[in-house]
Amino acid sequence: MIFNWKASGPVEVDFHTVPDGKPASASETYQRGQMSSGSGDYRSPYPGMHGWYWHNTGKTEVRLVLNAAGFWTEARMYSGEPLGDPQELHDPPPEN
Repeated sequence: MIFNWKASGPVEVDFHTVPDGKPASASETYQRGQMSSGSGDYRSPYPGMHGWYWHNTGKTEVRLVLNAAGFWTEARMYSGEPLGDPQELHDPPPEN
């Protein structure tokens, strides 16, 4: 997968993975910290759930856009704690 993301303000980020069949406590973190953007490439070392957790700790609304390309069988977005509700994924509108 190749990816880039950008937020309109700083957010707490955790880019992590949980191997199939393992509890969330078995997750591995690849990147963690407070930032406003990120980019790179990632090759999964094993099957499982791979992704990001973004948390806005500020008092103003933050808009975040993720672009990702690669080979995967499914993609999900959650909102809320701990896993929250699945949200619909869609491509952003074209920029003018």
